[in-house]
Amino acid sequence: VGKFAGQDMTTGFDNVLLGYNAGLNITTGDSNIAIGTNALYASLLSDDTVAIGWDALYSQTVDGTSFNTAIGTKAGRSLTTGTENTIVGFYAGYGVDGGISSNTLIGAYAYYAGDGDDNVAIGFNTAQNAGDANNCVFVGSKAGGVGVITGDANIAIGYTSAYSLTSGVQNVALGMNALYANTTGNYNVALGDS
Repeated sequence: VGKFAGQDMTTGFDNVLLGYNAGLNITTGDSNIAIGTNALYASLLSDDTVAIGWDALYSQTVDGTSFNTAIGTKAGRSLTTGTENTIVGFYAGYGVDGGISSNTLIGAYAYYAGDGDDNVAIGFNTAQNAGDANNCVFVGSKAGGVGVITGDANIAIGYTSAYSLTSGVQNVALGMNALYANTTGNYNVALGDS
C-alpha cells in the first residue's frame, strides 16, 4: 500500500510493504516488512528484514537473509551488506559502515557512524562516532562519547562514561563520568563518578 511500494516485485512472497517507495526495488526478496517512506528502498533480493520508519534501512542490498531490524526515522540508513543488526531509534546507526554485523543499537543517534561488529550501544548519543571497535558495550546517554573508537572489548555503563575513549582496549567504566578522560589507556577498571 502506497505509491510505488513494491513496484519492482517479480517473484517475492510474504512481504508487507506500506508507504511511498517502501521496498520499491525488491524483486525476489521474501518475508520482509517495510513500513514508511523509502523504507528498505534499495533492497533487491533481501529476505527476513524489518524496516519501519522514514528511510529505515534505505541502502540495504543484502543478497539473501539479512536478519536486520531497523525501527525509527533513518535508522540504519547507510547499512548495505551487514546482517543480524538490531537498530532502534531516531538516526540510530544512520551513518554506519555498510557491512557491519551483529550489533544492537538502541537510542536516538546511538552508534551514529560506527563500523565495528558485535557491539551494543544503548542510549542517547551513545558511541555516536564509534570507529571500527568490536565487542564493546556502551550503555547510558553519551557513553563512549563522540570520539572515533578503535579499541576493542571496552565496557562503559553510565552517563558520559569512557567519553574520550579512542584506541584504548579492554577498559571497564561503570558510573557517571567513569574513565571520562581516558583516550588510549588499556585494561583499566573504574567504578563510580570520576
